Formats: sequence, C-alpha cells, structure tokens
Amino acid sequence: METKQESTALTLPSPAQTQEKAEIVRSSAKATRLAAFTPGNLTEAIALSKMMANSELVPKDYRGKPANILVAIQFGSEIGLAPMQSLQSISVINGRPSIWGDAALALVQGHADFEDISETTEGTVAKCIVKRRGRSPVVRTFSDEDAIKAGLIAKGGVWVQYRARMRQLRARGFALRDSFADVLKGISIAEESIDTPVDTSQAKVQRDSMTSDLSMLTPSQEQNRGHEDTGLGPKNGAPKKDEQNQERKPEPFICSECRKVINPGGTGHGSDCKFAVKAEQDKKTAQFQKALYKIKSVAAKVDKKKADYLEMVVDLVTNEGDKSGQLYCWRKPLHEYLLGGTIPEGGRALVGEVSTDKTDSNKKFIRLEHIVELDGVPFVNDAPAAQAQMPTAEDEEAEIADGLFGQES
Repeated sequence: METKQESTALTLPSPAQTQEKAEIVRSSAKATRLAAFTPGNLTEAIALSKMMANSELVPKDYRGKPANILVAIQFGSEIGLAPMQSLQSISVINGRPSIWGDAALALVQGHADFEDISETTEGTVAKCIVKRRGRSPVVRTFSDEDAIKAGLIAKGGVWVQYRARMRQLRARGFALRDSFADVLKGISIAEESIDTPVDTSQAKVQRDSMTSDLSMLTPSQEQNRGHEDTGLGPKNGAPKKDEQNQERKPEPFICSECRKVINPGGTGHGSDCKFAVKAEQDKKTAQFQKALYKIKSVAAKVDKKKADYLEMVVDLVTNEGDKSGQLYCWRKPLHEYLLGGTIPEGGRALVGEVSTDKTDSNKKFIRLEHIVELDGVPFVNDAPAAQAQMPTAEDEEAEIADGLFGQES
C-alpha cells in the first residue's frame, strides 16, 4: 500500500508583498520616532515642560512644576532617557535626583558593551553578576546581615514585606554602578536613596542658610544671555540698590564674543559680533507697542529699494474713539494673512505689535512688526496658532542674521 506524501513548496513573497512589508517597517519606525519626541533647543524644552506640567499622565510630583520637569528632562537626556522616560524613572529623594533600579538596568542593557547579567539568591544572600565585554565579571552581593548592619530591617515597611526583592535591587545597584559607571554617571539608585537618612546636622543647616539668600548675587551685565539682563536681582524689574539705598548705575562690561568693552547702553560691540545685531534689534523691540486696528483696505506696493510691502488704511481703536491712519508692513510672512480673505464692512480686527519709524525725508510712519490676533484668531510666531510651529535653533540664528525689520521705505 503506497503512502501518498504531500510536498510543501517554498513560496517566496511577491515584490508587491515585500514592498508592503517594508512600508510597514518604515511606518513603525517613524511612529517610534514621533513617540520619542525630544526637544531640540531650550525654547522647545520649555514649551514641552509647560505642557507636561498640565497633564495628568505625569507623576504627581511633577504636576504644576514645569521647572522641575525641565530639569528632569535635561538630567535624563544626559544619561540617555527620553523626556517621558525621564519623568517616570527619575525621582528626587532626600534632595538628590535618583533613578529607579529597573531603569538603571535598562540603560545598561542598551549599552553596546553589555553582555549578560545573572541574579540569584542563596539563602539570605542576593548575588548579582554583570558581564561587560572585554572585562572580568563584576560580582556583588547583599545579605540580611548587611541589611541588619545598615538598620534597614528595623525600619519595617518594604524591608519586612519584600525583603528578597530589596536584597536583589541592592546587589543589582552595586554591580551596575561598579561595571557601568560611564553609563549611570554617578546617579543614585532610588531604592538606595530612600533608605539614606536625611541629614539634619547643624552643619547642613548652616550650609543651607549660607546659600539660600540669593539677594547677595548681582545680575549679569552682559546682554542676550537668556535671562533678559535681570540675573538674580529683585523681581518685577526693580533696580538694584547699594548699601546707601541708592540705585546702582550700570557699569561697562566685556562681551564674551568679541571681547570688546561694552557701554551700559549696549554699544561698543565689534562689527562681526553676533550680539551687535541683536543689541540693535533689542532697542527697536523695546519700542514695540500693542494696538488694536480695524483694517479698511490693503494694497501691495514696492518701495524705492524694490522691497515688497503692504500699505493699509486702518482705524486705530482708542478709548477716545477711532482714529484713521495708515499702517505699513514689510514682513513678508505676514503678507499672505493680511491680503487673504475679504474685508467686511466694519473692517478686519487686527491686534498687532507696531513700531514708529522714519522715512529718508524724516517723515514718521507706523510699521507692523508682529500679528498678535487677526479676525479673532491668535497668532504664534507670525502664524495662526493652529499652524504655528516652534522655532528651531537654526530659525533663531537665521532671524538674528537677517534682521527682524525688513527694508527701509
């Protein structure tokens, strides 16, 4: 009796199927990159921190505290954690940032030199062996005897309820830090930090009292360093005063870029200094005023230097009534929003930041610098809020180089 054998043919995927699978892999990778969003500059980090502070998905210790979130994100980025991983894995315990044991293990396992880890328990002794490529295995143990010497079991709590797990985490923490110090960069393990007694000594109290009075620090005299020249001075822009309660006069300082002596007014930068353009822009920015207008008509024109600009007939809305006049705009990114759409009978409502400028013949005119709101739609970075994108570091550098104020009429 013959037995019929069924043969199984090897079927190769068609080119279309191969392409479809490749697209799925690429889409999955793209989704992963989007999920692990990491801010590229301080502006993005601050915006992300503020958004996270209002979320219920972040740990309670971080809610409503964008400054703590920003520091945690920065701290996590230095050891290889994405922003959300940083908030979930980093805690401040006894005044020091610490990372939970499972997160420390994840960082080490992701290192190129990691080979293996072995965790065992022999009686009341937990053992952890970590093997790093090209090096001898690191063996660390932690026993009940060690816990008793450290006074951990006497505390009760988790050391009584989950003693085996706590022994394991202690042994693991020692082994990971000793074998991959370059990965963990000296950060404390949270399970260890929790058991560290709080320092309440008189020396600690004295150190805190010496560093808590920030009023002794003077503000930086150098412009454009990210703190608007306020440094650590009094709040609300109050001027610094000397011992005789007299207002201190600004003093000259040396620019860190061009190494020139800069006058209190901000003049004196070298011609090629990057702060020179910014200092000039700051003077103009300080003169910006916010005003409400009703746009009656808009006309596109070209000035003597062949630069495109808009001439708008507007009504300035004031408490004393509307005042008719003209408003000009050389900022090309704003042109499409001012030219687009129909103008209703009452005019288009515009809230903008404006500055006063002069023509070659010394005639004053009003220049539109930024749109704050147009037809009830708020603007961010000169675009409707729904479309606006956070400026990148390259955008900010380009804006400084090109100038913010267009061409003169």
